Amino acid sequence: MPTIIEIVKEYLEKNGYDGLWNGDAPCGCLKEDLNPCGEPFDECSPGFKGVCTCGEGCDWDIYADKADALAANEAHAAAEKAG
Repeated sequence: MPTIIEIVKEYLEKNGYDGLWNGDAPCGCLKEDLNPCGEPFDECSPGFKGVCTCGEGCDWDIYADKADALAANEAHAAAEKAG
C-alpha cells in the first residue's frame, strides 16, 4: 500500500507541480524531497518552483501560481544579465 508521501508525490507529478508550499509558514519542499522537516503538511498546497526573491540566499521557492514562478525566474535572469 502506498504511503501518503507517495500518493502526494504521484499527484504532483501527474498534475505538473514541482512541490508543496505553505502560505502561513516560510516553507516549501520539492516533490523529490517531500516533507524533509517531518512536520505535518496538511496545510500545504501544490506549487511551482521558481527563483527565491526573499533575499535570504535561498536557491528556490515554491509559488502558488505558475505565472509568479516564471516571473521570478525572468526577473532573476534579467538582473543577472544586467550585471
